[in-house]
Amino acid sequence: MWKSKDGGYIARFETSDRLNFTWFANPPSSIDHVDISYLQGRLPNVETEFQVKYIKMKFKKIARQLGIN
Repeated sequence: MWKSKDGGYIARFETSDRLNFTWFANPPSSIDHVDISYLQGRLPNVETEFQVKYIKMKFKKIARQLGIN
């Protein structure tokens, strides 16, 4: 995830055969409340609960690094 030059943030999720991007105007500091169907709406290559857990873990770490509160 990185800050977009137009404002907001861009997140990228890559699997072995697909790459997807999604944009957040004002991302929350946590995405613990989201489920797999929400993430699939933003990142169609999310297919498993393992991937959901991984994305949530990485999101928290990167959000802290970027100062997203």
